Amino acid sequence: MQKRALLILLALLWIIPASACLAENDPALPASLRELVVTDEASGMLRAAEGADVRLSQWGDVAALAQTGDPARLIVLQRENGRWTAVAENRSLLYGEWDVFMDDDRVFFLTQRWERGWTTVTVRLGQDGVWRFSSREIHELSTDDSPVYDYAKSVSWADETLTYESWDEDENDNIIAWLDPYAVPAGWMAEVLCVSNADEETLEALFPENWDYPGWPGSAALRKAAQELTPSYRWEGGSVYNGLQYLARRPDGEKVLVCAERNGAGWALTVSAPLPENSVYGVENFIDTIDTGTANCEVQRMPDGKWGVRVVYDWSLGDWASLGGYWISFRGLSDIALPQGSPDYVYGSHPWSDITAIDWRALPSDPSMLLQQIDTAGWATVNNPNPADRLHLREEPDRASASLGKYYNGAPVRVLETKGDWTYVDILGETGWMMSRYLAFGEQMKKVSSAMPVYDAGGSFQVSSAPGGAPDRLIATPWSLQILALVEKAPDGNSYWRVWDPMTDVTGYINTADIELPQG
Repeated sequence: MQKRALLILLALLWIIPASACLAENDPALPASLRELVVTDEASGMLRAAEGADVRLSQWGDVAALAQTGDPARLIVLQRENGRWTAVAENRSLLYGEWDVFMDDDRVFFLTQRWERGWTTVTVRLGQDGVWRFSSREIHELSTDDSPVYDYAKSVSWADETLTYESWDEDENDNIIAWLDPYAVPAGWMAEVLCVSNADEETLEALFPENWDYPGWPGSAALRKAAQELTPSYRWEGGSVYNGLQYLARRPDGEKVLVCAERNGAGWALTVSAPLPENSVYGVENFIDTIDTGTANCEVQRMPDGKWGVRVVYDWSLGDWASLGGYWISFRGLSDIALPQGSPDYVYGSHPWSDITAIDWRALPSDPSMLLQQIDTAGWATVNNPNPADRLHLREEPDRASASLGKYYNGAPVRVLETKGDWTYVDILGETGWMMSRYLAFGEQMKKVSSAMPVYDAGGSFQVSSAPGGAPDRLIATPWSLQILALVEKAPDGNSYWRVWDPMTDVTGYINTADIELPQG
């Protein structure tokens, strides 16, 4: 009996090493990987071989592994009919230690951590069966006492488009600030993002460590984007800061500005009227501008959807004027640039709200000259003799009629009808009657200084379309809100400010208890 037990024990001792040796030389694995991974006898799952510096993750018949050291490798494996095949491999991109996690059999993540943050790279299997790098996301934890806990930014490639996003999170992962994404067409990247093709230089150009504007996405990617959108044009410089836009030569030799925006059907293009021959596109103090040779300006999308001149600069004085679809603001101009008593805003039509119809040679180099270029017909502003007073907007042309709000000097008024001592007006979507003698019409507006309080917003606000109503509109602006009017005794018994964001042309009502206006 004792002899038989000894024979069984010797047999087991012989079998176990043989099985381990067989696993490490598993014929189901490619020969080049047998020193890195083995097949677990019990589960059939892959695992790192003893002593191999490998991070490994598996989902069914797909596995991804990252090998650190020299050489460093990223390998994607696929099992078919019991045998594993390396379907993608890269030997030039991994430095340091990366964790690997398969989310499913079509996506895995590579994550590298450091003292104050982490980087995550996403790799996806395309519909064409090719594994590609699809995003790079960096999180950096704040080190000061600011409310921001995590500064995050991401560059991703999907649907043949390269997109940059950035946002800030608090310690509970709530997004407290978000930058509108930048995007460029990038169908050409389908090849260079393949795991087996990508190299460090390519990925650094597309997903750079320093993504702070104006470093992204780089002139090479912008040039290729322009070639995709306008293959017959010759690219002459551009950026994505105000949406994708670039200077280019048409086939007929004319220089134009092309503005592009992605929509559900692809990319919509707006091509400007011809620019002066010596026009250039550049960056001045981190601001993207077009220098026509005589004037510097910034082109952005207007609230009505058209592309227009948003800002005209005078770099020598550090002055500028801002433009909307129906207004020009002179708040950026110094006191010496305008006549005394000139308004902050003048309302009316002007020739700079549509780049397809602009005469670029007539764009003034001096922002103050825009004051002479606006047609004020049909417009007025509130003009109380005492700027501390406010003018009622009433339901009917009667002082006893219900008030719809008390408006500050400088509030924009579009004239609809005049009846005796009263004028029927539209104030950014709210209609009613105002006493004519407290309005400045047409050219007289240029003598009225605004008394509208300014609230430094710098964020997103939920507002209601009616005082006392539920929030149903969003104002998202990095700038300031204009306080148009005070509405007292709303249906819910509270008082409300009517606010206006000139850049987006969105208005709404906010409870006076929710924002505190500056004194004075």
